[in-house]
Amino acid sequence: MLLRKALLCFLLVVLVSFPSFSLAQSKEAETPRVRNPNLPELYLHLLRWQNHLDAVADDRAHHGRNSAWLRGYLQKQLAFTDAEFVPIRDSAHRLQMTDASLHERAKALITSDLALYRAGKLQSSDRPPNLDRVRDLEQQRNAAIAAEIQDLNSKLGPTNAARLEKFVTNSFSKNVVVKRSPVPSQRHREFGPSREALGMGATK
Repeated sequence: MLLRKALLCFLLVVLVSFPSFSLAQSKEAETPRVRNPNLPELYLHLLRWQNHLDAVADDRAHHGRNSAWLRGYLQKQLAFTDAEFVPIRDSAHRLQMTDASLHERAKALITSDLALYRAGKLQSSDRPPNLDRVRDLEQQRNAAIAAEIQDLNSKLGPTNAARLEKFVTNSFSKNVVVKRSPVPSQRHREFGPSREALGMGATK
């Protein structure tokens, strides 16, 4: 029950991709789009999940409660030894730091543009001033994820790397979808792009 609760909390707050500045006005654009995640996104969420489990485990340990089973949950699923699992935990920590930094930079740019829309200085049909900069950050993020996956696989070795990919694609993927919510046209006219629409797609 506790693990399920931790997973649900994680999936409610985890973010998949960088903001989409879609300003389309069609009904199709107002319908949230759901798709299966690609392999890099699955790895990203697996590593985020490990960070989340570690954080929950740390909190439990701080209150004198058993936390080893949470910290080692994914390790047990993969049947890795402590030594074999070290590269996964290290990758999770590094990628979390990089992703958080890029996310905050993108968030600042988006917040700046939102202020212009809401102040009436930009119309819903206007191109967001920071769009190119946000897209550049998204490319940096994708490159960071790809590089981390490559480094992780190298440190795991062929056998364990294959075992991890099989787990990610066959088991973990069942819990992850990517959902993007484009900006509704009426909300554009009234408020400018919404924080949700310009924010990340979420998993569920």
